[in-house]
Amino acid sequence: MSKNWQSKPSEKLITAILVALGLFCGCDRERRSEVAHSATDRDAHVGGLRGVTITSRHWKIENKERACISCHEEKQIAPRTIQKWIDSKHAANAVGCSDCHGPSHEEFSSPRGLVSAEVCARCHEKQYERFSHGRHSKAMDTMTKHAQFETESPAVGEMSCKTCHGVGRLTRGPSGKTSAGKCSSCHRGHLFSSADAKHPQLCAECHSGEATPQYELFALSVHGTLHTASNGGAKCVDCHDPHADSEGITLGTVGNGAVAVGSDIKVVAHRMLDHLQHAHRSLMLDRCLKCHPGSLVSESLNHADTIKHEADATLQEMHEIVRRLEHEGILARDGSGKPDRTGHPVLLGGEQIIKGTSRIERLYFDAFKVWHPLMWKAAYHNAPTKVIEARRKLDMILAAMKDEAARLRDGE
Repeated sequence: MSKNWQSKPSEKLITAILVALGLFCGCDRERRSEVAHSATDRDAHVGGLRGVTITSRHWKIENKERACISCHEEKQIAPRTIQKWIDSKHAANAVGCSDCHGPSHEEFSSPRGLVSAEVCARCHEKQYERFSHGRHSKAMDTMTKHAQFETESPAVGEMSCKTCHGVGRLTRGPSGKTSAGKCSSCHRGHLFSSADAKHPQLCAECHSGEATPQYELFALSVHGTLHTASNGGAKCVDCHDPHADSEGITLGTVGNGAVAVGSDIKVVAHRMLDHLQHAHRSLMLDRCLKCHPGSLVSESLNHADTIKHEADATLQEMHEIVRRLEHEGILARDGSGKPDRTGHPVLLGGEQIIKGTSRIERLYFDAFKVWHPLMWKAAYHNAPTKVIEARRKLDMILAAMKDEAARLRDGE
């Protein structure tokens, strides 16, 4: 036996390795048993929240937030919200309830748990700095100054207008200062997933429908169909940065777009200097060229620019029809400043409302608010069926306005 052992040193090495592995596995079994037992103790410690498994990476959080978790379990208050937070990067990085909501339960419960953007900026300073200069941060202020919001009922204003414009909500932070921004409008549900925030369906909640049809246009474009078919292709955020201001990037804004300074189109109020127009177009080109050849990008944007000009010209013609009626005294206000016979001043454009107005004003409103922006936004989004739909609708409204102007002049 001794002779064989000495003559086969490889056997000695193999035996030593097997013994070492056996000892390691035994120790590892003991260690895993301790970990499992510790995890079980911790789950029992926090009240056994239904469906929640707190892993070792949440040990610091569990100690820190035990009272919150236990209370939410006991009273069954939003237990799924707690689960999402436990699964979030916040929990993994020891960011707990009080870090965002503050130590006073009464204080953060009163505004429905809303967290000030100032709090988010403590860790996400760069994102907040960019957001604070973008259109989203100004959304609430824009809404409250708008004539259409002022004429809506409180219930409609709260449910419809404020739900989307609330992304720019003003909230008082721990410092006592007020900051603009409701980050949870896009970063949802305590999971705060960046991937979820970038999904086009989330953008659709506000950027869809008659007044803001961007999602429908995306869905009908090549980008949208690729995304739907294979989860590939560009998403909204690949072209539009939600944390920054992309105004004027395609000769257009959220409303009726822009025209160059010196343009004979008067109906579009937003004027863009040449150097700004070129700067914004360069930004668009940089994004398009990441996926598309330059010749295709230039051709597509040039077509869209032409369609934008055509839509502007049609709207301008409609505008002049109404203004001529006003000049002739048919839709004008008298010298005393009292409203005309329609009961409303002849106000056209962004601040126009439709309640109490004449038919020809309502026709113009429909063109200005819905079909004019749809035509050029469809062109820039490469949604061809919507371009022709809007073109035909604008032509029909123009014909109807001409007929209505003739009827008014005849005194009917």
